[in-house]
Amino acid sequence: MNTNTKVAQLLKWTKQSQLMNQYWGYGQDAGFEVDKPDTDFLLQEMGGQTYLPDRTSSFKQGWIKADYTPIDKLKNNNAAIAYGKYRQVYDKIVAEAIKRNYAPSSIRTNRELVKARQYLRDYATKLILEYPEFGPLYNSILENELREEVSDQELLGM
Repeated sequence: MNTNTKVAQLLKWTKQSQLMNQYWGYGQDAGFEVDKPDTDFLLQEMGGQTYLPDRTSSFKQGWIKADYTPIDKLKNNNAAIAYGKYRQVYDKIVAEAIKRNYAPSSIRTNRELVKARQYLRDYATKLILEYPEFGPLYNSILENELREEVSDQELLGM
């Protein structure tokens, strides 16, 4: 079926016009971004700003409390427990990097912090073995924060 014919285009336009009249807002701009949220936004939703060594200064309601334990609602959730452990190690590494005059975001791409990123990947693997529910969270969100593992392997000479 050819949908590029004048008849097909007219039918499509007629149906769209009918839907616009029937449903308010159909065919209009949503007025906000409908793209997938970025990693920073997701991490903030899970518990505070990204790469802040002092978690108490900007901590928001999320998966974990300022002491890296899960909020009461998630206290028995293995993914939240593992996330708290991972985030605690991550924040210690970032705090140390800041003491050494790196920018807070350097953990993501700085060539000199390759081994720190590799340590975080190895630690995440251990957590996934202990808490399998942590795997999808790490693979879909947290691993993105560490950027390209392949480029790190090249920098390490692996």
